[in-house]
Amino acid sequence: MKWINDLVDANGNYLPHLLPVDPTLHWANPPGGAAGRDMRPTFETTPGPYTGPVPMVTHLHGAVGVGDESDGYAEAWYLPAANDLPAGYATEGSWYVPFATKALQKFGVTWGPGFATFQYPTTIGLPRSGITITPWA
Repeated sequence: MKWINDLVDANGNYLPHLLPVDPTLHWANPPGGAAGRDMRPTFETTPGPYTGPVPMVTHLHGAVGVGDESDGYAEAWYLPAANDLPAGYATEGSWYVPFATKALQKFGVTWGPGFATFQYPTTIGLPRSGITITPWA
């Protein structure tokens, strides 16, 4: 399987999450940039829901012979390749490069093959909303 975050509209601009995302939790935190990703940000006042590009990584169960490079480590998330990503946003989680590199070395592509019997997004801080909207085959 190859996981693709293609959450963009017809013009290539990012789509926000379908459900409210609480940015006060420990989560992917793309607005924190490289230094503030994968953590709980601090706020002086309570912010509204996050409406930026959706960080995504998929976790699967039931894949025989698939290693951790395809298993959806929570901090291995990445943003869609959108035209309008805000400046300064982190575009990938702190563990994206190590796992993508491992998949590239093992399979010749990032996010290698596997067979999923159950899959859901596990981006840090977002599984509860991803499971709610994931279409099941």
